[in-house]
Amino acid sequence: MRTFNSKAEDAGNAIHCRVFLTPLVKAAAGISQTLKFNCSRSDIHNIDPETGVEMSHNRKAQSLNIIAALTVILVIVFMTMLIQMKLSRKTDLKLSGFVPKVSADLYENARNCAVEILVDGHLAGSGWFVDSSGIVMTADHVVGSPGKEIEIMSQKIERTKADVIAVDRGHDLALLKVAPAEPYNPYTALETAKEMPPAGTFAWCYGAPIFRHDVMLTGFVARNDTTFEWFGDQRRYVELMHFSGLTPKGVSGGLWMNEKNKVIGLQSGGMTSGTSQVGVTFVVTQDAILNLTKTRTTAHTPTLSIACEEIWENPAEFRQRFPAKTQGLVVKLIQPDGTAQLAGLKEYDVIISADSTPVRYRDQLLRMVRNKKVGDNIKLTIIKPDTHEETEVEIKLDCLEKEWIYHFEKTKTEE
Repeated sequence: MRTFNSKAEDAGNAIHCRVFLTPLVKAAAGISQTLKFNCSRSDIHNIDPETGVEMSHNRKAQSLNIIAALTVILVIVFMTMLIQMKLSRKTDLKLSGFVPKVSADLYENARNCAVEILVDGHLAGSGWFVDSSGIVMTADHVVGSPGKEIEIMSQKIERTKADVIAVDRGHDLALLKVAPAEPYNPYTALETAKEMPPAGTFAWCYGAPIFRHDVMLTGFVARNDTTFEWFGDQRRYVELMHFSGLTPKGVSGGLWMNEKNKVIGLQSGGMTSGTSQVGVTFVVTQDAILNLTKTRTTAHTPTLSIACEEIWENPAEFRQRFPAKTQGLVVKLIQPDGTAQLAGLKEYDVIISADSTPVRYRDQLLRMVRNKKVGDNIKLTIIKPDTHEETEVEIKLDCLEKEWIYHFEKTKTEE
């Protein structure tokens, strides 16, 4: 990303000013000295225009010194204004270049590899070819649960049946496979970047917003590390990045790309207030995309089967039910018949530590869970509301993809 007002540029601007101002000051000083020299000559006789009296050399010297000083000031002010205009023009050029100027190839490259996803005949989202052999990436929540009819289509491709071959629900990813293309008209795939760009980098999203086709949107990376967002209708947390941008319904599963025509993420969702978007969009990172593309194997993502909030998200009357300045995570939802419920965890319990490590933020707990394996145990220390009773519960971690794992095993057996 192009930046401006860096320390190096500030230093450069300062040097630039000195280069221009130093000779100006010397020139102005020279003018002053010349005037002083001239006013000391005895053959100079000036008449005061107000009194008509010849001025003395001292008065003439004083007047000329004032004129010299004013001349110096005016010259410096004038040249400073010119320098500021020059620097301002340079800044304007930097600002105009802050958003990378992208060629039409970016749009065409996205269009050539992008597809739209039909689920039971309904246009449900977007996707793209990650491999020219017929492998398509989209969002897991677009294809939904097993047993649905999946098709892809684009301006270049007729409606074509697709099969789900792998999912990663912890990253909201689904991998599809379609029949190989004709040799004379192969599928076009887009390369995935090896690294995630830093916050502030501009990016472009391609998809089918609200049943419109072949639309490119823009935004930029809004943070430097991943976080977790709760997908209520899916009853799970997804690890992703925050981008700044507005992404309407229908773009889910679409690609995000950088100015070098490489994929840097998958559009997953967006932050809302009520029913309105607030300009923060959820993007799955390129490393998760690379991993699923390479392994083509369904993930086994561990889960606590709960949703929680940081305690300071709650109003004062709720926080007063716990010891002063309690820090932790409030259990807000427990999956029915899940392992957390079976272990005795209750709604409104506050988790203050996991495996003896204090937890203040939601991401802390979720990263600890994701670093374990399905079937591992995690020990939570909790505080009960009102009674302030502190207790421990041990929970066996469940699997987010177990529905798909069962489906794939059943399909394999039937074959």
